[in-house]
Amino acid sequence: MAYAKLLEVDGLLGSLTRDATADYQRDHGLYETTAIEPTLQRSACHRKDCYQLLAKAAAKICLRRLFATVLLRHRRVHCRYLLVQQPQLIGRDIYKSFRMGARRIEVLRGISMDIAHNETVFLSGASGAGKTTLLYTLAGLERPESGTVKFEGRALYGGSSSAEARLRNEKMGFVFQGYFLLHELTALENVLLPGMIGHRVIRGEAEESLAAVGLADRMHHLPAELSGGEQQRVAIARALTNDPDIIFADEPTGNLDSKTGDAIMDLLLNLARDRSKTLLVVTHDTRLAMRGDRQLHIVDGVLQ
Repeated sequence: MAYAKLLEVDGLLGSLTRDATADYQRDHGLYETTAIEPTLQRSACHRKDCYQLLAKAAAKICLRRLFATVLLRHRRVHCRYLLVQQPQLIGRDIYKSFRMGARRIEVLRGISMDIAHNETVFLSGASGAGKTTLLYTLAGLERPESGTVKFEGRALYGGSSSAEARLRNEKMGFVFQGYFLLHELTALENVLLPGMIGHRVIRGEAEESLAAVGLADRMHHLPAELSGGEQQRVAIARALTNDPDIIFADEPTGNLDSKTGDAIMDLLLNLARDRSKTLLVVTHDTRLAMRGDRQLHIVDGVLQ
């Protein structure tokens, strides 16, 4: 369930409404404080009515405006809500640098950014601008020197390393420029790895993912028996098998010729949209970067 915030329109209904919404937030972890148009009698608001109303809101979370009906003391009263979905991924004041001998090289310099649910964002920039470092930091792979990263309301770097690894395994998919397939394993076995790490047997899902990327007849081949484009298709299938909420792709076409790269990008974009996945892609190709919902450009560790 996505996170949402019910914004105040004209005032509050009273303490019972606030108590009910606070209970709902505590029990389900979905909502922050709420406020509703004060067209109802304050004393007439019952908790169960608020629960029903919030359930309707949760069921229609994708709507910006929701017209709901509450039954209060045998009469129907219409209330208007404004629903604003919280960003899925939030980075604030991110700094990262590396040491090269006596030199300190600043790679990320105070970057802040939000990514919404189901949004496709391309991050572009010259080689060495900090694109990959930013993606790894937002994905929980590279701890920043300072700043915060939150994914679905949870601080990525606030827990143990095992908890962070479990979150990445369950909620995130990764596609890398170098494919990162294990050469001793078949395509199917490579796709099965994330589920096996998470102690889940998902052979059927793995086979379905390989079929979705056009490799149903190649799943028992080793990486050395596959072309570069086919290996990247295996990597995409691996990223999708655990049904993640977000996919991070670092230069997914960087090792491919332009024709194969375009086909891989078409596949990745279509799968992400068809399955309602958030997608963050790093690329140096400005032509590809124009295909997302939004393009961010990084120069010398700063977003332009």
